[in-house]
Amino acid sequence: MRKNITIKQAQGRSEQFERIAAVRKEYESELILSIDGKKKEYLGEFYRKGSVYGQQAVGAFDHDFNSEAKGLLCPYGVYDVGAKQGCILLGESRQTADFAVDSLKLYLQRYVLNQAAAPQRLLLFCDGGGSNGSANRLFKYNLQRLADATGIHIRVAHYPPYCSKYNPRRIPPEGGGPLTPLLFPYHPLLARRKAGKHHSGSGTPPTEG
Repeated sequence: MRKNITIKQAQGRSEQFERIAAVRKEYESELILSIDGKKKEYLGEFYRKGSVYGQQAVGAFDHDFNSEAKGLLCPYGVYDVGAKQGCILLGESRQTADFAVDSLKLYLQRYVLNQAAAPQRLLLFCDGGGSNGSANRLFKYNLQRLADATGIHIRVAHYPPYCSKYNPRRIPPEGGGPLTPLLFPYHPLLARRKAGKHHSGSGTPPTEG
């Protein structure tokens, strides 16, 4: 079975793809990143599909009741198209525009801005909706602030609606790979909340995972 039937045909879809291809060619020798939110995971001994090697079976709850969750883990993926590598950033938050740009900021600080020759321009591929959507004004506002702070000219290319599968990310929607069979019983971000540390309504900032 293949997911190849488009639910809806967005107006100007072909023209938008042609524009994206032209912009990508323009930035061929520069930094190109793809970002998107991943499937949220409940913290706790919840069953997850997959296989893992070990000396004994990993125990999990026999029922996946959300009321037993210790929190919610929000993964956010950042993928370097040119280098063909990326990472998943984790946060105890919601998929908000603040969280999306904070994740991008953390990635740039860890892997880009510390290089000898930091890039002057950045092309950013995004899905058309969600926390980094084309109609999300807060996302655009936060990106401008990030551009001002880093001195990097950030250009955004949003994919048409219902076309997120064409976004050139290589990190599976659920975080996949080696993380698939693992439980998430605890995360260091929870310690901050339990200690009573204040955080804004946008949630705690992301941490690298």
